[in-house]
Amino acid sequence: MIDWTGNGDTIVDEGRIITSDPDDLVNDCRLGPSDVKVLVDSATVPDTYLWRPALNMCTIESAIGQMIAWLASKCVNLENEQETEDIAQLVKFHFHPHKYKNIYIYWKDDYVV
Repeated sequence: MIDWTGNGDTIVDEGRIITSDPDDLVNDCRLGPSDVKVLVDSATVPDTYLWRPALNMCTIESAIGQMIAWLASKCVNLENEQETEDIAQLVKFHFHPHKYKNIYIYWKDDYVV
């Protein structure tokens, strides 16, 4: 992810985009049309402020292992080995009767829930 303050193209952390659904919630707030929900894996610039601070989280370092909202325009894909079409073939959606969405990602013979 790139620093949202506009201070160049500094990559401030690495994470995984979970969804861009504007109605999804991140830390009890609606995601909105311009953001994505990201799981933060590691911080390259730990003291960078979050786009949307949350309770007990205001920097990238405090968000490691947590879901945060980040500007979609400030996310870059560093691994272009798989195209969107390739990833879509690995995902199977199962909708729970209580409106929870479970996503099963199959990879060869193993799967991650």
